[in-house]
Amino acid sequence: MPRSRSTKRQQPPKKALNGTHWFLILFIVLIGGLLLFFREQLFTGYNTGNTVTGSGFAKRSAFQQTSIDNMQNNISRFFAGITSSLFPGDHEDSIYVIELTRSNKSLGQVLANLTSDNPLVGDWRGERDQFWFMENDTVKQRLESIARQRDINFIWWLDRDYVVKSAFQIDDTFTGAIDRVARTVNHDFMDNINAYLCSTQRALVISDEQAAEQLPSNCYAVGQAANANTDTDVDEQTDEQPLPNLRQQQ
Repeated sequence: MPRSRSTKRQQPPKKALNGTHWFLILFIVLIGGLLLFFREQLFTGYNTGNTVTGSGFAKRSAFQQTSIDNMQNNISRFFAGITSSLFPGDHEDSIYVIELTRSNKSLGQVLANLTSDNPLVGDWRGERDQFWFMENDTVKQRLESIARQRDINFIWWLDRDYVVKSAFQIDDTFTGAIDRVARTVNHDFMDNINAYLCSTQRALVISDEQAAEQLPSNCYAVGQAANANTDTDVDEQTDEQPLPNLRQQQ
């Protein structure tokens, strides 16, 4: 009786990569290499052939890195400004504005309760300094903190406060710094906003003009006094660039 022959299924031979597959692989690798090359060229300005000894990467100086960071920050702020201008009511910048509740007392009553045994001279300005406003500070709270350090009474008589989006500094006297803040937030109010110095009460005030009518006679607008004591035209003072990094209503 013939022996039955066992049948074994033959496995199909593995297909080798054809020319098309190899072409696609080489093409992808080439494109990736070019992207890496031109990215390094774009962000460093160095030829990648000029390498650090023992490495295959171009050396990036601290100056260049700082320039790149500054450029990226400026671009981000530029587009953020455009967005907030186009959509002032819907943009996320609204989280940077804090609505405040004013005191039941009038501004005049608040000033009347302030007394000092060490009043300021009428033209007091304070020493020139660098006043830093850090990210997530509020402008009101930061100015209050600076005033306490100088034993000055500070009154923020506005119905909104502002959160700092990114750190900035003001290089000026304290009265000059408060005046700059007042002129910056002035863009966000219908009535004119000014900074006032009340020497007898040893106080600095940021308020709208209507509320400022209640100020004692010894109080005066800081910006007006600064203009009167310089040869600079009032219009030039008004056109000074506002502070950066605060939410602005366009």
